[in-house]
Amino acid sequence: MLTSKPWDHCLTLTASFKARPSRLLWEFSLLVRQLERMTQQAVYWFAIVERGTADQPHVHALLAGTAALRLDQLRRWWRLGNTSAERYEPAEAAGYYIVKELPRMMRDDDDNYRFRFRP
Repeated sequence: MLTSKPWDHCLTLTASFKARPSRLLWEFSLLVRQLERMTQQAVYWFAIVERGTADQPHVHALLAGTAALRLDQLRRWWRLGNTSAERYEPAEAAGYYIVKELPRMMRDDDDNYRFRFRP
């Protein structure tokens, strides 16, 4: 399903402090609302929070409906820390990379690390 969607961008979003996954997803939802205002259309997305180094959670996200936006416009609205924004390239397998933690999350019933999807 993720690899068949016509994604436009992929993001990695970090916080400069140890933020809870729920806070990261809330801030991501604010970013999406801003992108929808900028594009004047719905932005579809898949986002997952995963552990990083030193147990620091971060967000990986795929976006659709953002093709008209420049990378710097995507980076500008993340308020918590660093942003990596790239054009989505199906051949680079970002759709597979982004879900690499899902099997572990489902197996461990990990309530602290969640994913969300807006089809």
